[in-house]
Amino acid sequence: LAAVQEASRLRTAVGPSLTWYEEMVRYEELFGPASDGSLSRRFAVLILFFCIVISAVTLIRKGGLPGVPTGPAARLLGVTVGSLLFLTLTPTKWTHHFGAFAGVGAAVAALAALAMAPAVLRSARNRLLALSVLMALVAFALTGTNRFWHVSNYGVPFDDRPPLFLGRGVANWLLALTLLLLIAAALFHYLELRKDRTTEPPLLVRMITTTPVMVVAFALVLWQLASMTLGALSQYPAYSVARSNFDAVRGEPCGLARDVLVETDPNAAFLTPADGLAPAAAIGAGENNGFTPNGVARDLTPESLEDDAAASTPVALGESDAGEEQTTIDPTGTGTEGTLAEPGINESTVPLPYGLDPQQVPLLGSHRPGGGRAALTSGWYELPERSDAAPLLVITAAGRVASTDPFGRPIRGADVMVEYGVQTAPGTDEILGSVRPLDIGPIPAWRNLRVPLADIPAEANVVRIVVRDDDFDEQSWVAVTPPRVPMMSTLNEVVGQDTPVLIDWSVGLAFPCQRPFDHRYGVLEMPEYRITGDFELKAGTDIAQGSFGGGPVGVTALVGSPIAVPAYLSDDWDRDWGSLLVFEPFDENAVAAELDLDTVTRSGRWNPGPIR
Repeated sequence: LAAVQEASRLRTAVGPSLTWYEEMVRYEELFGPASDGSLSRRFAVLILFFCIVISAVTLIRKGGLPGVPTGPAARLLGVTVGSLLFLTLTPTKWTHHFGAFAGVGAAVAALAALAMAPAVLRSARNRLLALSVLMALVAFALTGTNRFWHVSNYGVPFDDRPPLFLGRGVANWLLALTLLLLIAAALFHYLELRKDRTTEPPLLVRMITTTPVMVVAFALVLWQLASMTLGALSQYPAYSVARSNFDAVRGEPCGLARDVLVETDPNAAFLTPADGLAPAAAIGAGENNGFTPNGVARDLTPESLEDDAAASTPVALGESDAGEEQTTIDPTGTGTEGTLAEPGINESTVPLPYGLDPQQVPLLGSHRPGGGRAALTSGWYELPERSDAAPLLVITAAGRVASTDPFGRPIRGADVMVEYGVQTAPGTDEILGSVRPLDIGPIPAWRNLRVPLADIPAEANVVRIVVRDDDFDEQSWVAVTPPRVPMMSTLNEVVGQDTPVLIDWSVGLAFPCQRPFDHRYGVLEMPEYRITGDFELKAGTDIAQGSFGGGPVGVTALVGSPIAVPAYLSDDWDRDWGSLLVFEPFDENAVAAELDLDTVTRSGRWNPGPIR
């Protein structure tokens, strides 16, 4: 009991912990644009409210329902409404808490079906009125996106907008249907007034108003099944939940770990300059206007995190309440703060991400005070023989690169292209075409631009980087390293199934074969790797699992430095699947603690003192 009380005290102090009068936060999330406000979650809650109201009104007006004892029916409604009130006392305000109503919600839906039965609602007017309210609520639910959580969302249609039909929102069509039903209800009301009696509903009215709750719920279930099916088909052969489930049935149960490809040695994968140039000279062997070895901004904080003071989630609010901070723990995991004590291969003092060795890898960037136009054309680099183990050409870059976001909207930035051609003799090059690398962000942090080698013709044997930055804004700059074609292995092969891993709670179910690090006798086993969700998920879990949240990210940061390892989702190259980080211990000679264990029996009310 004392342990429970202490745990509750700590969770309340650390957060997120909101009070009962902030219950509106839950409904703000429910009707927001994120996964917590997806149409499936909205639909379930709105239908529950509809069923409560229609059942309660019928019980009050009719004094009961045919075939249903009034006492149990009233108690069921009372328990449901009371539970909604008690829900306000929960300190966190997540929308998945509504899942607790699944059992009583089904019973209330059965009551609503009886309340709308022909024996109860005999008037065509009342039936159409009830149906119009139901359609209005369904329309409201369909103003949400068809978004699912993390990997379940891959390939799902309308994950970024409300569903459309014939170019217009389905919610708009349902709203129009609601107006038609209201007009029809008004017409039947007029007819009943003229005849001074209840009008017998026509066959069509009886058909559409007999079991409307069941019909719309069944339609939504079919829509969800169709969404996941379409998502799996559009993703294939890339990862999807459906394909992963089939793989598990066939004896390959490791989920996303089989599809994430990891660079085994990035420093060994850089392409050889085609004309015998040294690596430091080849990167700027063509045109170089405004690019320098140190042309990288000092602040590489992703733009989506720059305004953290305007925290939009209860997680961020809880972190702010506890620590008065809104920053995350190295949100990109690239570990590129500060400057190098010893200049790199082309005299750059800028730290490189992903474990790239500055003594082997040159760098050129266009950042400078005042901004200005810049242009860069590298020398030609030889392409290796094609291999299934090396499906990508990769350029590590920072700054603003022209691309499109996951929702298809253009992103302003420098124009970065990869030109490919044929070299028959040194200095004799024929350009065959160009391709724009895929950029998944975040801007302006270090990240890996990637070009699938399948997009480069087989006859091409050389490539080069061409950059054009025509924006005078000082914030518009770009930095690049030479191209590389890395050999890759799956995350399952690199990390293995016995290595201790810190797996973020947000992605744990997607990596069932990786072993979470042990926590025994109050001592943590130091993990060798960390697996995170995509950038936005990682920003949130860094807070929840960080030092102020009392989580393992805060603990591991004291004994090791996490370095991001380049990793990509196979056959879905422009997808931000998440990140793999390897921990580099601060002390290579550190060893695991040796524990002296003893057994002591205590009372359940024993309390050694508060945890600090």
